Amino acid sequence: MKRLFILLCVCILAASTAIAAEKRVLSPMLRAAAAEQEPNAAATEVKPEKGGLIDINSASLKQLKALKGVGVEYSERIVAGRPYFTLEQLVIRRIIPGDIYESIKDQLIARQTY
Repeated sequence: MKRLFILLCVCILAASTAIAAEKRVLSPMLRAAAAEQEPNAAATEVKPEKGGLIDINSASLKQLKALKGVGVEYSERIVAGRPYFTLEQLVIRRIIPGDIYESIKDQLIARQTY
C-alpha cells in the first residue's frame, strides 16, 4: 500500500511538472506564431464587412484587440490558433473564456479560405 501511495505521488509530481513546463513554452510560441502571421499590419489590414463582422481567420491583431474584453493576450491566442471552422472553437479550444465569447460572438464570423 505504501508503494502504491509513493508511485501515485511520483506520477502526480511528474504530471504537474510537465504541465508547468508546457505553459512556460506555450506562451512564447503563441507570441512568435502571432508575429509570423502578421508581418506587415498595414498590408494585411482587413476591413469589417457590412454589418461590422470581423473574420477571425483573417483579422489583424489590431482589429481583434478592439473587441470588448479581448486584449493583447487573447488576440494573440486567436491569431496563433488559426484556422477556425466555427466560432465556437474559440471556447472549445480554450482560446477565450465563455463569457467574453458570449459578449462578442455577434460581431464575429469564421470564413473559410479555399
